[in-house]
Amino acid sequence: MHVEADRIESDAKRLSDGAELAVRLGRAERKDRNATGDLIVAFGDVAAPPSENEAGSNLLALINDIREEFGNAIREDTFRQGVGAMIPKTEARRMLGRDGAVQRVTAEYQFVATTEDAIRILGRLEGSPSVDLVTEIRMTKEDGGRIAVTCSMERWALASVRRGA
Repeated sequence: MHVEADRIESDAKRLSDGAELAVRLGRAERKDRNATGDLIVAFGDVAAPPSENEAGSNLLALINDIREEFGNAIREDTFRQGVGAMIPKTEARRMLGRDGAVQRVTAEYQFVATTEDAIRILGRLEGSPSVDLVTEIRMTKEDGGRIAVTCSMERWALASVRRGA
């Protein structure tokens, strides 16, 4: 009986916290005086992007963690990483709060897995702090109840050298 009561109490608290967050975000949208604080509560602390090398290393570490966690459930996986276009200077200035160059570190992870494992893997990628943006996901049905997945993603990083300078 206590287990059921604890579960109900936990669910009620979670719903209450969610309602409070929605109110705070509504205030932030209307640009009330507490807007910045409300957004930080909603989305977490704001930090400067890592260096290009650190961003690339973090992406590779994430893929290696996924490979270790899922082991033989993943087949035919490949990981490619590169450098994309620079983020426009006005956006970079707004992100950093100062002048600086922000580079897109791009990556593509391809793998074959069951639908359930593919969904869990994509959840890990999208929820990771090592990934700023999932730009594309493609899935193709394979034989034997598996799907082939291609996931393209970005991590924004402080540019190591000024390009075009």
